[in-house]
Amino acid sequence: MSFNSKKQLVQFLAEDVGKGDITSALLEKKKISAKIISREKAIVAGAAYAKEIFKLKGCKAKIMIKDGSKIKPNQTIMTVTGDADKILTCERTALNIITRMSGIATQTNELVKKIPN
Repeated sequence: MSFNSKKQLVQFLAEDVGKGDITSALLEKKKISAKIISREKAIVAGAAYAKEIFKLKGCKAKIMIKDGSKIKPNQTIMTVTGDADKILTCERTALNIITRMSGIATQTNELVKKIPN
């Protein structure tokens, strides 16, 4: 991942979190595991960037379904382990990235299918 990409991810996280997340601050310090699970059929995109968001806060993320793959509802896209407050801090930004990029990839795939050979 390029320096500019990481810089942009840091900026996204800062915009989403602002001066802090009160909810995260109330959590007891403990390690947890979490999953990002699909809600509908889609083409996965942005998983590597979402993984990097979690990494910025010291969490470990494992991509289960690579970018460009077709998924069905209820499939695990990524697993994350780390401090509960850190995962919660990153969660919204990571989901925004995956949702936006997967939406674009899915819509593009649908349009490509409509082009006659």
